[in-house]
Amino acid sequence: MEYYEKITQLIENGFDWDDTREILIKDLPKESDRFSTVLYVYVDDLDHVYINQYKTSGLRTISDGELLTNHNECSTYAKSAYLKTIDALPFLSSALTDTEPSDTIKTGKVHTVPFTVDPLFITMELLRQNYDKLVKKSTTLQSTILALYDVLYENPLTDDELTGLWKKWKQTYDHENETDTINISGEQSQIDQLFDTLCQIERYETERKTHYLTGMDYAYAVIDLKAEEVMQSEFGSHYMTIIQLINKNHKDTFYTWTHEEKDAFILSNFELIGAKYEDNKKYYVHSVNESIHWCTPERTNE
Repeated sequence: MEYYEKITQLIENGFDWDDTREILIKDLPKESDRFSTVLYVYVDDLDHVYINQYKTSGLRTISDGELLTNHNECSTYAKSAYLKTIDALPFLSSALTDTEPSDTIKTGKVHTVPFTVDPLFITMELLRQNYDKLVKKSTTLQSTILALYDVLYENPLTDDELTGLWKKWKQTYDHENETDTINISGEQSQIDQLFDTLCQIERYETERKTHYLTGMDYAYAVIDLKAEEVMQSEFGSHYMTIIQLINKNHKDTFYTWTHEEKDAFILSNFELIGAKYEDNKKYYVHSVNESIHWCTPERTNE
């Protein structure tokens, strides 16, 4: 079978083409399975598929025997989808084949198989896996979610940026290891460290700050444009929140101004996040401060 004919058949059977990595990827249905399973086919070896599972310990490439054994029924839906995929693509077989899957499960036997995996591709997959977990947490701020989406999906980190990420990780968490080698273990502790490192890079912080300064993280808030700060407020309490921001960021100059200057500063420097009701429905909106007259105090207690 010709090279391009194989690619066409792979795509027709649910594989997606990834231009950046030159790889074909298929997410197997998870349903009630415990783990997520993804198939990878590299364009320089279209006859073999790598079965990758996202376990609690991290990403792991498994043999077809381990998937088909379906230990504790953790991969029932993935097993069914894998068998259908292999049946539809007769030229395709698992890159890691275990002829004794039951024995492997029972004894914990380790098989060493020579194959090449792009470490930067694995890095991006691990970061995206952790992102998916973060999104599900109710405490995660919306500005954080959008900034991470920007650097992981919308405009993904380049190979140079991913390499720099690992270098920064090594300086922080693995500096005692004097070799240049970086071991990608896939353990959750390492993924958490790498994710913390990601949140320190300039491009992420720029994206996060852009979203943060829209005030999207709170139902009620005041944005201090000059100080680039958003302070959470409550219904009917925006005025007091403005005074808090003034005392925190502008006290040295604000109380030396006339009333007219104070009003002009407040109208131009602060944006309000709040809610309004129309037809018994609640909408969160930015206020337009043009018609507001502020009665600003001459002095205020800290």
